Amino acid sequence: MRITPGAIAGALVAALVAAGCSDGTVGQEPSGVIIATSAADVLVDERVAITVHGLGAGDDVTLWARRVDDLGRPWLAHATFTAGTDGTVAVATQAPRAGTYSGVDAMGLFSSMQVADGAATHPPFPVTAAPAAPVALTALVDGEPVASTQVVQRFAAPGVVTHPVREEGIVGELHVPPGPGPHPGVVLLGGSEGGVTESAVADLLAARGFATLALGYFGADGLPGELVRIPLEYFEQAFTWLRARPEVADGRVGVIGTSRGGELALWLGATFPQVGAVVSYVGSGLGYGGLPSAGFTGGPLPAAWTYRGKDLPFVMPTYGPAASARYLGTIVLGAPVTDIAGTWPDIQAAGPEALAAATIPVERIDGPVLLLSGEDDRLWPSAPMSDVAFRRLADGGHPHRHEHHAYPGAGHYFGGAPFTGPFPTVLLWPIGFMTGGGTREANARATADSWPRVLSTLREGLESR
Repeated sequence: MRITPGAIAGALVAALVAAGCSDGTVGQEPSGVIIATSAADVLVDERVAITVHGLGAGDDVTLWARRVDDLGRPWLAHATFTAGTDGTVAVATQAPRAGTYSGVDAMGLFSSMQVADGAATHPPFPVTAAPAAPVALTALVDGEPVASTQVVQRFAAPGVVTHPVREEGIVGELHVPPGPGPHPGVVLLGGSEGGVTESAVADLLAARGFATLALGYFGADGLPGELVRIPLEYFEQAFTWLRARPEVADGRVGVIGTSRGGELALWLGATFPQVGAVVSYVGSGLGYGGLPSAGFTGGPLPAAWTYRGKDLPFVMPTYGPAASARYLGTIVLGAPVTDIAGTWPDIQAAGPEALAAATIPVERIDGPVLLLSGEDDRLWPSAPMSDVAFRRLADGGHPHRHEHHAYPGAGHYFGGAPFTGPFPTVLLWPIGFMTGGGTREANARATADSWPRVLSTLREGLESR
């Protein structure tokens, strides 16, 4: 459904003003209808129970959620419910009759937000540098506002401190939890977008007690300009630097990576004993080639990673005419890129010997391993490539917990902080619109399900040792 702000903006503002709470605080209408929330100020990974009281039995009520980002764009979600015989709607236990999400989902109004019609659609996610994002909730009956309140979602807990890092050749941001510590250390890795891009997730990890280094490894000042022959020794140095910090425990560190960073996280865990837990979002159990700035030309790719001066092995997909047509369509027609790294059959066509040579020796990882993938990943086949790692862990007798959760209907763009919305299916990159696949709803659910598994994996691998 396309959402037109003009049709509802007046109602939303009227609701707040009528309630005497134009700042979005809790209000009650003359009708006696109240929106009650289990909390008014939460970290973004916390669930909030929303209940509407004071309705008539069988009344239909539409709840709207509204957030405004730093670009001034409204982000909106809505859901229509039917009140029970007691005149109550409980979002946590009722499925909406209509709205921007379906099924029973306590946080559906938060995770299904979409940019309002008429606002710029790119970037396709809220842009905010603030540590907190107020979400206004408004209830409408017969199109008229009857109650309103707000919930503040926070990425960073009070006391989290962020330090830019530009020393000893390391480039990133260190996010330190409140309190003296020492806190277990985590290294957070992005993917082929480059730079240092995971500050919001690093803030949330710090809020949950992990001193988190959001680490760049190419595409930022002082780092290589492209994802080509990045030495693993750089990350080893980062581990040493992080463990030497007074706020950080000197035990082993956790590594979380997404996409190419998910592949990298597995390489790092398999190579360095300093790593005590690995989380790979939409990654690969196969080594993959580098990404030269000139892009894919059909010729041999360079290695992405090196160790002790040698290229780490990687698989090169066998691209057929269909793949070439997809890339041509992107460059000439601006069509979305799909399967940029090849489909699973493209990769399997490299042959069993090439696949075996490129398989990451993940059984060497001395700690729990969490593999997370989307079954409808259109950027690369993260589900079967992650399954390569899972099978090797199982067959190799890996003594620690190892799990692979492949989410039905989810694509490439999920993970990190849950309940923030939206979870896009397409992103605009310099080479075109990159189709990640899946649906917004499936991506949101995969994010919500995976996040507590991430925290559990880190605690198991780091806090118990």
